[in-house]
Amino acid sequence: MDFDDELDEHGQPKNRAFNAKRIKDRGVDELLGLCKGIIADGEVNEGETRFLLEWLEANQCVAQDWPGNVIYARIYEFLRDGKLDANERTELLELLTTLSGHVPGVCNVQASCALPFDNPQPSLEFDGHIFVLTGRFAYGSRHEVTEAILDLGGWVRPSVLRDTHYVVVGTLASRDWAHASYGRKIETALQWRQQGEPVRIISENHWATYLI
Repeated sequence: MDFDDELDEHGQPKNRAFNAKRIKDRGVDELLGLCKGIIADGEVNEGETRFLLEWLEANQCVAQDWPGNVIYARIYEFLRDGKLDANERTELLELLTTLSGHVPGVCNVQASCALPFDNPQPSLEFDGHIFVLTGRFAYGSRHEVTEAILDLGGWVRPSVLRDTHYVVVGTLASRDWAHASYGRKIETALQWRQQGEPVRIISENHWATYLI
């Protein structure tokens, strides 16, 4: 045992990596909750924007990675001149709505977050290419989606690895996702992309346009 490890109240070494991940997860959940609260009335004001900026600055473990880094960069840029104009309020409302997966006026329905998708969405090849599925699909069950990919010569894998070609995100959020509008597979795909691996993240709608 590394004697430099911090011990818990029972005298056992704490798993620092696990604890850091858990803290970050709680922070991301809190951030998404704040986003939903801010956009609940259909608008974003300057006071709310400054509060969100201060929260992100106080929670660097969330602000440094997606999706916190996207929000932080946009808000920081908007407030550089000391004010939030009408166009910036509209753009920020759209950003927070997309990020949180909020579906205005619809109860008990959560949409998948659109922000991590490749932009523009790439051309798809099926033959010999590896797909990973996440979320719930409007097309049908996970089995039906898998069969459609296999019929076109593709492979479907349960987890995102370095050689994954496409992560297909179902239109509806999954109850199993770690966060409200995205899950671990998207998080892992983003981590691989940060390391230079060409993992593509695509929407169900884009995937469906390539079906014969």
